Amino acid sequence: MREDDSNWFAGWEKELPSQLQLPSSQANSRVVWSQQLHERFLDAVEHFGINHAVPKSIMEFMDVDGLTRVEVASHLQKYRLYLQKMHHLMHAGVGSIS
Repeated sequence: MREDDSNWFAGWEKELPSQLQLPSSQANSRVVWSQQLHERFLDAVEHFGINHAVPKSIMEFMDVDGLTRVEVASHLQKYRLYLQKMHHLMHAGVGSIS
């Protein structure tokens, strides 16, 4: 191995195209799910059904500029966990009632 090959990664950020470099404010930003945005999400989930709803389809159905598949996937995962928790809470005390 040549000496200059050992530092092949030195300065790699300078070689990246400018469109791949995100400012730190954009890299750490997150979606704030307003009530209106969440309602559009719920409309999409209802349209496809909770068991058939997938992030890409939901995202296309919602048609919101700037919303990514990853953001929708995260919200869908949290929503499914919420539904699961509500289901367990509703059915937790059923057997104990006499």
